[in-house]
Amino acid sequence: MIKPFKLIAGAIIALGIVGFAAAQDAGPAAGAPPAVKPPARHKNFMSMARDVLEKMTLTDAEKAQIKDLYKDSFAKVKEIQAEAKTSTDPAAMKAKRGAFVKEFRENLFKILTPEQVTEFKSIHKQLVKEEEDAQNKPVAKP
Repeated sequence: MIKPFKLIAGAIIALGIVGFAAAQDAGPAAGAPPAVKPPARHKNFMSMARDVLEKMTLTDAEKAQIKDLYKDSFAKVKEIQAEAKTSTDPAAMKAKRGAFVKEFRENLFKILTPEQVTEFKSIHKQLVKEEEDAQNKPVAKP
């Protein structure tokens, strides 16, 4: 015969396990949209430009020139980042970064044809809008 204490203890443990399992999140209900975090925003214009350029049709010569532009630009970015670590003037650093982005954009647009520049701007605008929409969209909760 089972002693009452063991019977009660066993029942409590069984209820605890069932209760714990029932408290687990089962995920979104059938047909409900999954909880999705919005994609991270691009950190900078160069990152965004790379994604735009991947959507475009470029010649091998253009790809090579753009690769060289990125190589040169990364060196300049490193210089600006190093200077920013010791700078006490945030406004001056912001101006320097802005000037760098302007120079990068101008050099990139010199490589592209006028039609490609128009296409680049259109794709860029679309990606920016998608990111803004994703940032403003509430995350679905299960």
